[in-house]
Amino acid sequence: MSDRYCPDCGTLNVRAARFCQACGARLRGAPGAACARCGVTALPGDQYCDACGAALPESILLVVEDTGWRIVVPDRAENTLGREDVLSGARPDVDLAPYGADALGVSRKHARLRRAEDRYTLEDLNSVNLTYVNDERLEPGRKAALADGDRVSLGSLRLIFRQALRLRSPLPSVGDSSASLRAGFAG
Repeated sequence: MSDRYCPDCGTLNVRAARFCQACGARLRGAPGAACARCGVTALPGDQYCDACGAALPESILLVVEDTGWRIVVPDRAENTLGREDVLSGARPDVDLAPYGADALGVSRKHARLRRAEDRYTLEDLNSVNLTYVNDERLEPGRKAALADGDRVSLGSLRLIFRQALRLRSPLPSVGDSSASLRAGFAG
């Protein structure tokens, strides 16, 4: 059975689902980071495991503007963004097909996201339906620097580039006041 089928009731679920829409069972292969301590899969972008509270690895996200779906970008120096196509064999690093990419004009290999240290750039790969960063057209081969919150359009698919929130200091212990809890987060 595919990971999109519920292991308990057999219902077919959307690829990005974490829980079965029919019976509520946890689905195998759900998107997000697996907790190193307990193995539970967290929502993409979560900083802490809901089950045990352990810190999760930081992640870069693309958020679908219309739906709020969070897409985790693999932790690599370079990722191709596009849509999988079985006939041509195209398999981008970040497959946007589950988010309506075909109908919204996303090319099979639409753009390249690169990381150098903590800085990110986006480059259009000569896509048919163009790439925009903050409503400015990105010419093929030209790189645009990305910052947290930038709007990226691949064809008509609108995304928001998000870098994980970082803690300024470790979390205080359980007995600390709520004021010291709030002071630990970067805003």
